[in-house]
Amino acid sequence: MNQSKIILEKTFSKSEKTIANPLMGFAPQASDQVVSDDIELVYIDLYWSELEPKEGQFNWQDIEKEEQFERWRSEGKHAILRFVSDYPTNKDHLDIPQWLYDKTKDGRHYKNDYGKGYSPNYKNPILVAAFQKAVAAMGQRWGRDGFIAYIELGGLGHWGEWHTSFEPNSTGSMPKEAIRNRYVSPWSTAFPTAKLLMRRPFKIAAEQGMGLFNDVTGDEDETDTWFQWIKEGGNYEQTGEKAALSAMPTYWKTAPSGGELTSAKSMYELMVADFATTKRLLRQAHTTFLGPKIADKSVSSSAYDKLLKNMGYRLWLSKVQINHQRNLSLTWENDGVAPFYWKWPVMIYITSNGKTEAIKTHFDLTQVQPGISKQLSLKLSSKQFQEWQKISLAVLDPMTNKPALRFAIKGHEEDKILTLLSR
Repeated sequence: MNQSKIILEKTFSKSEKTIANPLMGFAPQASDQVVSDDIELVYIDLYWSELEPKEGQFNWQDIEKEEQFERWRSEGKHAILRFVSDYPTNKDHLDIPQWLYDKTKDGRHYKNDYGKGYSPNYKNPILVAAFQKAVAAMGQRWGRDGFIAYIELGGLGHWGEWHTSFEPNSTGSMPKEAIRNRYVSPWSTAFPTAKLLMRRPFKIAAEQGMGLFNDVTGDEDETDTWFQWIKEGGNYEQTGEKAALSAMPTYWKTAPSGGELTSAKSMYELMVADFATTKRLLRQAHTTFLGPKIADKSVSSSAYDKLLKNMGYRLWLSKVQINHQRNLSLTWENDGVAPFYWKWPVMIYITSNGKTEAIKTHFDLTQVQPGISKQLSLKLSSKQFQEWQKISLAVLDPMTNKPALRFAIKGHEEDKILTLLSR
């Protein structure tokens, strides 16, 4: 007898339904009181002036209450964080703390097409040191439980987008690479489990394997420029630096693509009149999440669902087998536009005689790239092989230690614990 002969096999069919899943999809403001059932991510814009109103004293309680940290954690949702030093509005204001302004006062008050605000002198060593201390404090408070899943590296420029409206080397303009990198370096230590994303493919993003985000998703011309940066790298016109951007055409295979919908087009244009373009750009970017400007379901629920379906991963199993050598084999597929970027525990549950045994596998979900099959193999013990009555699968979220991932399998779209085999 061929000892590798298959003695039991089950196949599954891919689902065509839209499925809500962790760490992907639309991300509305974390302060929103009501969100739709498909929301698994929330977005936090954090202004330095609100975080640290007095030097070294951080406003944790008010921020956590306003942004509903406790609620989202209890619901198993995760967050995107962007730390902002300059957010243009329709009135004069500061987004850095008053105490820091009093210490520096070498930035630039502005009134332009973006709005009104204050652009700090990012080269000032007092500002740099204070920024690094603030990031370290955030990490001590929020950086260890996995709730903050993504960091969109802000801190510099209008909206934290690493650009200003000023000429290179003028007051309030962007600093050059050596100083910019000092605004990057503290984040990975402060938030070791979070994925870092940059607005442009700077050298440091390529060197450290970061993700990228595009805040004008749906704007074809602007997004094509972003795609060109990613494909070819290039100069950084904000500072006049040559070759400051690196080509990162395959970054999305190991790090996420994010952003938000453009404000330059109406929601009707994005979701109805120019929907084909919006969808194409979303797929071309291998987008995992969008927020805080997200699609408006009231404009077109169909377009909303289609956009959600064309973001992130769609993991499913095409086949499960057991052979005579007691090998359990699972064939994984990904019908999405992006991988799953975390090595979350993949669990096999074997139920026999009314008892269930949980087995943590070594399977790496990040390897299930779109369009590529991967095998999970597990050797059953003689007792497990003889006595099993049901074999199930789940992916655990380390933040909650509970099954969290839904599989894109027809008829099982809501199952967080998937029955593989039963007898």
